[in-house]
Amino acid sequence: MRHLAVGILTLAGIFGSAVSANADYRADYEVSDDYMYSVNADGKTCTLQFYLGNEKDVTVPAQVAGYQVKELGLYCFSKVKKQEYASVYSMDVTKKSITIPEGVEKISFDSFNVPYLEKLVIPSTVVALRI
Repeated sequence: MRHLAVGILTLAGIFGSAVSANADYRADYEVSDDYMYSVNADGKTCTLQFYLGNEKDVTVPAQVAGYQVKELGLYCFSKVKKQEYASVYSMDVTKKSITIPEGVEKISFDSFNVPYLEKLVIPSTVVALRI
């Protein structure tokens, strides 16, 4: 597994959007434990859309509701607050470490809007990293 430098994450937090109100919760998202996810077109894998838990040290599961986790979606580890017409995403200042399991292949832009993250473990299976 590769460790990504916290400095890059800090820069991503500075240059990434701190708040966005453009995306609504999608009706096709499902919830299992601490994750909101969507099933991918293959019907066997999923994309984690949002982490809903409150843990400071997060280990992403390899499977959610029987689907293999293949991607971390946009704003996956940002705080999410549903408002009447839109969802608002903001920096999550509580996360200290995030470990992503083998099998995850894609990490979307701004998945980690976490300015004080001390440790991020990325598996060797990641082929697309958009931070």
